[in-house]
Amino acid sequence: MFIYILNLLNDSLKKKKNIYEREQLKREIINDTWYISEFGGIKKNFDIKIVTDKIKNIFEVLGKYNLTKQDSIGVLKKIIRNKNNIWILEYFYNGDDNIDDELEFVLNSIISNMFESIYRNRLVEKLGNVI
Repeated sequence: MFIYILNLLNDSLKKKKNIYEREQLKREIINDTWYISEFGGIKKNFDIKIVTDKIKNIFEVLGKYNLTKQDSIGVLKKIIRNKNNIWILEYFYNGDDNIDDELEFVLNSIISNMFESIYRNRLVEKLGNVI
């Protein structure tokens, strides 16, 4: 998983036009990759607010590299589908036994809602900086 994420971030990093930003991210890429691959340090005993905030942080880290929404969602899907992290779906889906049947729908809903929330917040920040 680590290598997959590192390659994805590195490919995206090469597309950055701002040389200063690219050099800065080169210094952060290993730590960012580790953070993402370790699912932001999310543990089963965390409450819903902490879990949600940590998933948002993962999206923020991915956003630094200008990954597309599709790539960001793909990374999170791979991480959540890992046998060590599948509990997160049960957490959000209230432990229903039919998770496998609706995995794709549930996962897309959770991720899309978080991604849209982050995108809106970024847009509001940018508009605030312009005004």
